[in-house]
Amino acid sequence: MVGGVNAPKKLLCHSSFGRQLPQLLKGKDDLRQDAVMQQLFNVVNRLLDKDDLTSHRSLNIRTYKVVPLTYVLYFYSSL
Repeated sequence: MVGGVNAPKKLLCHSSFGRQLPQLLKGKDDLRQDAVMQQLFNVVNRLLDKDDLTSHRSLNIRTYKVVPLTYVLYFYSSL
């Protein structure tokens, strides 16, 4: 499930190995807030890994890499 104010779009790419690889694309957004949240999630994941109870249960926050469409489209149009 992908949500939020400026929710990314989920795209399924088909690899030459026959696998479907999900990609997240995001446009019209300032990615600084996303970067701050990514840092926070990484810190929380490290704390969860260090704690015996949560480490044993393999608890973590799932994170994704997001491709900013604005920069990709700008780069493509300037070629």
